[in-house]
Amino acid sequence: MRTTTARCAASKGRDTPARAQESESGFSLLELTVALAVSTTLLVLILQMLELNSRVGRVQIDLAEVQQSQRVVHRVLADAVRMSGRGGIPIAQAINVLDNVDGSTFTVATNTVTDGSDVLQVRGVFENILLIDAQGGYTFDPATNTGTILVKEKVPSLAGPNEDVIRTQDLSYFEEAITDDRPVALVIVSARNINTIAVVQMMSSSSIGVDGDGVQTATLNFSSEDSEGIHNAAYLDLSTTGAWPGNDRLSNASMVGILDEYWYYVRETDTAVEGNHPRLSRAKFLPNTAVLDGNAAEGRVDIADNVIDLQLERAFDLDGDLLLDEDFDNRDLDEWLGNHVDDDFADVKWADLSVMTHVAVNTMTRSQRTHSSFMSDALDAFANHKYDEDDVPTDQDEIIDRRHRRRVQRTVVELRNL
Repeated sequence: MRTTTARCAASKGRDTPARAQESESGFSLLELTVALAVSTTLLVLILQMLELNSRVGRVQIDLAEVQQSQRVVHRVLADAVRMSGRGGIPIAQAINVLDNVDGSTFTVATNTVTDGSDVLQVRGVFENILLIDAQGGYTFDPATNTGTILVKEKVPSLAGPNEDVIRTQDLSYFEEAITDDRPVALVIVSARNINTIAVVQMMSSSSIGVDGDGVQTATLNFSSEDSEGIHNAAYLDLSTTGAWPGNDRLSNASMVGILDEYWYYVRETDTAVEGNHPRLSRAKFLPNTAVLDGNAAEGRVDIADNVIDLQLERAFDLDGDLLLDEDFDNRDLDEWLGNHVDDDFADVKWADLSVMTHVAVNTMTRSQRTHSSFMSDALDAFANHKYDEDDVPTDQDEIIDRRHRRRVQRTVVELRNL
């Protein structure tokens, strides 16, 4: 028994130091330092990747905003240019460009326009052109110089050689004008020659109603006298001859529409409420007047944000070869007006507006946000708008402006006169 006890005691004596050594084992200071360095490096790399992804994401969002604005602007302006002249308005009367306006003095319906930008003015029947009732739908009395036009919601329309069908017309635009008692301009198209038109004011005595067959009918009254109607003189200037064409040329009429006039411009909005966010806007005027068609809101219908410049070029096929020559070195051979800072708008070669065939729409848009590490490239000119920016700007306002990402786009639109 004593021998067994001694052996157990000896065994316990041998195990005790091993257990103590095992309980005191762990990481050394060097191992901890290396682990901390590796962890820190990985964390820094992860944060850098996150920051890079964040910057890339911001850039992509900015570019997407810029591209979306340009898509909207060019679609709207291209449609407006294509529709200009609809209803028989001559090209010279249908489209006009106010070039590089002075933002310190020029306004559109009291709204400030960005300095050096262009203003596009278009006229046309942008809503429905209606067929005049063939059965006594147009009458004109030379003794009183007054006339009446009758348009109906449903009119006969020849669908084939021996088949008559009923065509439905939308009278809602006329109904709105009559209800609001707006002195709109009526475009009357001659039944003898579609190139003969008269533009007159719709009188307040015009009415909308329903005939005995339950068909909606509009009765439009007008006068060929300059003195009748507050805007009749201005409207008649837009007629084919610059005046009432005469009863011989307009003894009968086939179609009628409401002539609208829109101005597209870059609206400056550097205010405490809106901030510095220039945008493309539209104003609606009564044609050939400086009177808004509606209230003040019609003068600032916003289309797209962060449009900072609008430049328009007009193409003239001066030599009749169906080609549009563009020559920056020899301006006498160039057939584009407004594409170069040296263009002379008073040059007599641009006097014949009837040879204008195309309009080029140029826009410059910018990102909503600025970036402290970004600087846009310097611009020498944009179309015929001279910028002459320094490679390294020193002016604080210019530095801030060029912190935005900028993008330009050009769309060439062929004119149509419907």
